[in-house]
Amino acid sequence: HAGDCTRDDVPVCCASHQASVTELLQSGLTHASTLGVEIEASFFKSCWSATSRLLSAMPADEDALQATAAGKAYKSACALLLVIARTVSLDAWKGLVSDFIDTSEISVQWLQLACLLLAAEMSADHRTELYVAMTKILPSIPKVLLDSATSGCSSERRVSLSNCILSWTASLAVHGKMCLNDTHVGTILFICEAVPFSADCSRMSTVCGRMGELLRLLLKHHAAAVTGHVAVLFGVCQRLMQAIMALCSLTMSQTKAHEQEKAGNSKQSGPTDAELQGQHVVVRPDKIDLDAAARKKSAESFARILEYVAGKKSFSKYAPYLLASYLSYSTQYPMQTSVKSALLAGIYAMLACCGPHELSLLKATSGRAEQELFDPLYADFKKFFKYSGKI
Repeated sequence: HAGDCTRDDVPVCCASHQASVTELLQSGLTHASTLGVEIEASFFKSCWSATSRLLSAMPADEDALQATAAGKAYKSACALLLVIARTVSLDAWKGLVSDFIDTSEISVQWLQLACLLLAAEMSADHRTELYVAMTKILPSIPKVLLDSATSGCSSERRVSLSNCILSWTASLAVHGKMCLNDTHVGTILFICEAVPFSADCSRMSTVCGRMGELLRLLLKHHAAAVTGHVAVLFGVCQRLMQAIMALCSLTMSQTKAHEQEKAGNSKQSGPTDAELQGQHVVVRPDKIDLDAAARKKSAESFARILEYVAGKKSFSKYAPYLLASYLSYSTQYPMQTSVKSALLAGIYAMLACCGPHELSLLKATSGRAEQELFDPLYADFKKFFKYSGKI
């Protein structure tokens, strides 16, 4: 009877009814699997199709999805699909995965479900089919991000989409690592380049944190493949560093403005909004993430990435350019002490991998303001870092 409610000719009904039907199907399939009852593949396909229709009708924003009555129906639908993944035959599973990949629009809901499926309990053969199919989606993700930036959708939706894409690619990098080749890793790095940092600043630290975690996982599980895309990796690192520093600078600017307002002084100090707009990062001072712990965590994660790549000889020739970017951004974005201290561990590691030639290149390409910052930075590096732990 519940299966009849999932036919394609049955219209999408209210959220409570959807939740009831999917919960009933989930329970029935679980008991059927326990009892060893064989279920026809057509029934799985009908359930899968109807559940996909249900998901497409859900709110697009991640927070809105959790805050509405549709959230319960969404969770029930996801649970049903996970039961199907555990109980369906391999041949039927191949067809379901193919339909899921080919016919579904890449949205917040789709990406959330994809993350659940990547981490779901299933047989090794089922898992391999899913991972191979997921990798086929990778080339289309950069276009999805670019379309979201030019389609006029809200900044909140762009941020939700970016966060879900970063979480999905991170899940793929970990759970599907055996199915990723050098081309896939390069595509993931291009996805990081396409992620916009011009979205709602109240969540920018979340985007920075998830991108940093994705880069860490790539370096941990696919270091050899990343080596073939060093230039792209450093381009991503430059954008991520700028985003972290710009966010911190905005927070400092707003904090000073609030302090002056309380003191009766209407004049603002610190960088203006126009001064805080970098080449890649466009920021909105009306929505600031005041979570200092999140910003510091993003900076620490990024510093660990720099410490890791500094130990690879193939990365050393790019170190001067990243250091030059750090000096340039430092003149634009004054940082809070906690964030600056967190970043310095990675910056010192970059300096450690620079030889005389790289240091000469860095000095030659630095302007006067950058040189004034570099001299005390390098002095502190020699005093506190260069010879630490060495006999």
